[in-house]
Amino acid sequence: SVTHINPYLTSTDITAVSPRSKPLSNLPKMGIGNKPVDGGGFLFTNDEKNNFLKIEPDAEPYFKKWFGAQEFNSGVSRWCLSLQQVSNEEISRLPEVAKVVEKVKAFRLKSTSNPTIKLANTPKRFHVENFPSTNFLIIPKVSSSVKDYLPVGLLKKEDLASDLLNVVSSEDLFFMGLLSSKIHLIWTTAVSGKFGNGIRYSSKICYNTFPVPEVTEKQKDQVRSAALNILLEREAYSDMSISKLYSDSMPDSLREAHETLDKKVELLYSTKLLNSEEEKLNLLFSLYKKMIGNENA
Repeated sequence: SVTHINPYLTSTDITAVSPRSKPLSNLPKMGIGNKPVDGGGFLFTNDEKNNFLKIEPDAEPYFKKWFGAQEFNSGVSRWCLSLQQVSNEEISRLPEVAKVVEKVKAFRLKSTSNPTIKLANTPKRFHVENFPSTNFLIIPKVSSSVKDYLPVGLLKKEDLASDLLNVVSSEDLFFMGLLSSKIHLIWTTAVSGKFGNGIRYSSKICYNTFPVPEVTEKQKDQVRSAALNILLEREAYSDMSISKLYSDSMPDSLREAHETLDKKVELLYSTKLLNSEEEKLNLLFSLYKKMIGNENA
C-alpha cells in the first residue's frame, strides 16, 4: 500500500522523466561518435590494413583504431583511414590512398540522399565528426545483454569512436566511476528505451537526466580511485573481451572492484548504504524531482 505510484512502478511522486538536450547535473556533454557515410571505404580489418600498407607503406600514420560497439565489446580490431587533416598534395603522392578517396566520393554520388550527395564534395570528411582533444569515455548506444553493470570504456584521444557509441569528451575517472556504477545502471534500466532484453542508451533520456548531488573533491577522488582499480582489473584479464568480462564469467576480483566502486558512489547520495534497488531508485527520483524543481524555480 503506497500513497503514490509513478510510471516506473515505484512510490515516488513524479511524472515521466523527460528527455533533455543538456545534462541536469554537473556532467560533461555527451555526444555521438563518428559517422563516415563511406560505404566502408575508410574502414579496414587488421589483414586489410596490413595488405594495404604492403603496397602503400607511407600511409601508416593515417590509420587510427576504430571502435564501434562490436569492436569495443569483442576486442576485435578495426582501423580507419583518417584523412581529414591530410592535404590533397600529400594524397596525390599516395595513389592507393587517392583510390580510397575516389571510392568514397563515388559511393556518395550514387546516393539518393541529397545531403550524402553534397558530402561527395568533401570526400575526406565524415558526415558526423567527433575528435576529442583528450582521452575520452564511451558507452555503447545498445547493450544487448547487460548483466550487473554497463560496460563503460576509456579510449585514447588518437582512437576513433563510431556513431554506435555515445562519447563523453573527458578522461576524468570520476565520471567513469559514476557511469560504471550500479546506481547509474538502476537509473538507466528504469528510464531507458529497451532493445530486446537489453538497454538502448540515449544521451537525452539516460545521461542528461541522471541526477548527481553536489560532491566534494575528496569524494570525487575516492570514486576515481575505485574506477582506476576497475581499469587495472580489466587489464589483468586482457585476454578476455569486454563482453566476456561483463557476463556470467566476470572474474571475482573485477566484481569486487565494482562492488567497492558501488559503495563509494552510493555514499555520494546517502549517508548510509541502501538495502534494495527500489530504495535506490526512489532516492534517485526524489533527487531528480528536487533538481528539476530548483531548475524551474
